[in-house]
Amino acid sequence: MTIEEKIMQNLIYNVGARLSKIHKTSGTNNDGEHLYYIKAKEIEKVTFSPKLYNAVMYYAFDEEGNNVSRVLVKVGSRPDRVKLEYGTEIEYQNKGNVTLLAREAIRDVFEKGLLDGVRITRDGPVTSIELMVVNIDHYNIPSQRVAEKLGFDENGYMRKEDYFRLKEEQSSSVRKPMKK
Repeated sequence: MTIEEKIMQNLIYNVGARLSKIHKTSGTNNDGEHLYYIKAKEIEKVTFSPKLYNAVMYYAFDEEGNNVSRVLVKVGSRPDRVKLEYGTEIEYQNKGNVTLLAREAIRDVFEKGLLDGVRITRDGPVTSIELMVVNIDHYNIPSQRVAEKLGFDENGYMRKEDYFRLKEEQSSSVRKPMKK
């Protein structure tokens, strides 16, 4: 059975969602494995949005087709920000799966403008995302670690400019030649 067939077999499909193609993560988890993921674009109940959805749910799968993590990015009441939510089942925790999938979602929002152009209300503004917010219970240490690894500040914010600065710093540190 192919990975695509395994994923479709194990996927819980939400009614009213449009599925995208299956993608492979650009990085690997703590076990050195790539994950496969899909995006489900949630359909709005209103017809005035140019993009017709205001949230995107990401589902990640391992080589066996098991759902190992999920990430939700959704537009709220402000046109400049989105909220990021994430989770996994206990047996898949501490493997880097959530972090890996959330990085793909953040890249889609800030680099590809995934949720730009969504009209929040009939006559309201169109989104142009500059800020991502994550709300984490202060007792949830694993989720706090994920947010920290992703580059969110202590208040749960990641600005678009900070995302690109952090990305540049990370790529610069990889490209630096070793001193002899």
